[in-house]
Amino acid sequence: MDAISKENWKRCAVDLNIEIQIPFCVEIDNQPIELMLFKNFGSQMGTLVFNSLNVLETIEKKRSNQIRGYNVSVFDCQLLQYDEEVRDSVIEMLAEWGWTGPEDEKPSWLLNDIDHEEDVS
Repeated sequence: MDAISKENWKRCAVDLNIEIQIPFCVEIDNQPIELMLFKNFGSQMGTLVFNSLNVLETIEKKRSNQIRGYNVSVFDCQLLQYDEEVRDSVIEMLAEWGWTGPEDEKPSWLLNDIDHEEDVS
């Protein structure tokens, strides 16, 4: 991932008050692979983001314990700009993954989400 994308993802993390680890590295066949880790989303361990389905499939074929327990997602990690439109898309993605962190640390922008399992009557 290029330096501009890393800086914009860090800016996103500060803006949204979330934890993103860049890079998060796993090793396959003695080759380090850089991923992103979104902590507190998707599973208790967080969501690992792969920028290639081929890389994810390779890791899964190796039955790597390095990704066990994580939620996984595949999308292009390049973030060449961070603006309101990108912010809204990231919020939508994170809301879909779901918050798994401590309730008292849940970002304020998630507090307004409707809980579809909750009885509203």
